[in-house]
Amino acid sequence: PAFGEIAYFRVFAKECAAYPAHLHVNVKPGWQGRGIGRRLVEAFCARLRRQGVPTVHVVTAADAASLGFYERTGFAPVRRRRVEGRALMLLGRRL
Repeated sequence: PAFGEIAYFRVFAKECAAYPAHLHVNVKPGWQGRGIGRRLVEAFCARLRRQGVPTVHVVTAADAASLGFYERTGFAPVRRRRVEGRALMLLGRRL
């Protein structure tokens, strides 16, 4: 689907405008805790900086175990919303 067709992007439209780049990263559970996710995030953010992108966001469940990971990699909570019955959190990072 196109970016605007995804329900949580419509709900977070104002925040997505302020944090235009979107990050989505998954590391297989057996590989977590080895710094792979952090390196992926930092490589992505470095590329965005080189391209002049000022900010990036990530959307995850408000109670996800990954919240701590994102906060440790420089993301801060921006807004929490209920979307289709789920509590979601948009976190943002300035580059």
